[in-house]
Amino acid sequence: MNWREFMEHDGFVGRWLEGRPVSTQQHWSVYVRDFCQSQGVSAEQFVSSDLKVARRLVWRFVEPISRRYPAKAKSVMAALKNLYRWGNDGDILSFDSRRGGKHYIRYVRDGDGYIPKRGEVYRVADCAGSLKGTAIVLVLFQSGVRPNGLCGSGFLAC
Repeated sequence: MNWREFMEHDGFVGRWLEGRPVSTQQHWSVYVRDFCQSQGVSAEQFVSSDLKVARRLVWRFVEPISRRYPAKAKSVMAALKNLYRWGNDGDILSFDSRRGGKHYIRYVRDGDGYIPKRGEVYRVADCAGSLKGTAIVLVLFQSGVRPNGLCGSGFLAC
């Protein structure tokens, strides 16, 4: 079932998302649909549940996502918190998300932390194709740009 069908089928979610931008409707309805299917509850049951039960359900769904996709986990949490707040006339579904708290979502920096050796950078600079490209690669390396920034730049001829 796609996101539009889910919104039409579940009138509660449809009322919650009406008047919002289409992209928000699409993303949030998919998040709620996946949440409801995985946790075995409807959106109305989730909203009518106790605060602690609702928080436990949301974290059980979000925690596996947060390990691999922390930004998506934040979006899913925002959607579910908004649904809970909308359905409970402003009651906030709060999480202990301060640094190191139980519900903290860790962000992983891009890249694997590999720092190229000087010889590897000079080999990349040799492939630059022009004196200007070689100078730019060497300046970028000395300034601390990550390796994917050096290799992905458009002025390299390799």
